[in-house]
Amino acid sequence: MIITKVSKAYRVVLLLMFVFIFACRNDKNASTLQKQEQANTSETGMANNIPQVKQLTAQIAADSANADLYFLRGNVYLQANTPELASADFYRALALDSLNSAYYLAAADVFFMQKDLPTAIKLLEKAQQTLPDSVNIKTELGKYYYYIQDYDKSVNALNTVTGRQPQNADAWFWLGMNYRDKKENAKAIASFTRAVQADASFYNAYMVMANLQAQNKDSKALDNYSKAIALDTASVEARYGRALFLQNTGKTKEALDEYRQIVLIDPQHADTHYNVGYIYFNNKDYETALKSFTMAVGTSPTFAKAYYMRGLCAEKLGKTANARTDYESALKFDPQLTLAKEALTRVQ
Repeated sequence: MIITKVSKAYRVVLLLMFVFIFACRNDKNASTLQKQEQANTSETGMANNIPQVKQLTAQIAADSANADLYFLRGNVYLQANTPELASADFYRALALDSLNSAYYLAAADVFFMQKDLPTAIKLLEKAQQTLPDSVNIKTELGKYYYYIQDYDKSVNALNTVTGRQPQNADAWFWLGMNYRDKKENAKAIASFTRAVQADASFYNAYMVMANLQAQNKDSKALDNYSKAIALDTASVEARYGRALFLQNTGKTKEALDEYRQIVLIDPQHADTHYNVGYIYFNNKDYETALKSFTMAVGTSPTFAKAYYMRGLCAEKLGKTANARTDYESALKFDPQLTLAKEALTRVQ
């Protein structure tokens, strides 16, 4: 009987504890939701206090059927990082004028920014039904189809655009991206060429085309990297692509000159330090190579191959203990680095 009474009491205690914990959790969840709502309210309040928003809100109050005013305010909300308010205004603009492609594109862009591609695509497909002749909508759809890897739909939409507008650089660029991903490199390069012919300032088209050409050691890659650099002289990406192409085609002196330019722009560019070290190592200048590999691991402390190459330099210079330490570090950050395993066995 005593055990039974204790068991009942114990169950009562457990029940009370459960109720207490559940209540605390509910309070915590409620508190979290309340904080989120307060944050949202705060952002909304801040956005609505922007002078341009106040001005447009006053104009809307006087002319509530003006779709452009909602569209303009939506763009201000978007810049103020309040996508919900922006989306609401874009939809109000569409309700007033469903034949303006800019409104559809703006609303779709909000979903795209929020990584909701399916909703963005559905909206643009609806827009395409309403405005079947809009090349802007077809171009954007082609881009979104590409992002979800629906290459057939993307190519079909973009081909329609280039058929109607042969000078549409964006459509040619996204066609090129489709062909690149499909490993149809000749078609990709042809599309990127059309893109830069239509728009000589299309940096991304020069870069992607140059990277494809570099894979085949096509010297045209150098020209396209140079054109990209001319458009953005501080572009480490373009200079690194050019330097790597020069290095891979045996023009190491020119490559070193380009790598020096990169270090001036970005002293922390680990791959550049590594490649410089590799060039000096192949020239048997182990002291200089070791310094470059030291820079590489200094800027990227988990760079396994740089530790391995620094270990090789140390080994060549007779610094066996240093070499062993570097090989161990290389394997710490990349246990599958076979060359480092073999080298560590060699110096132990």
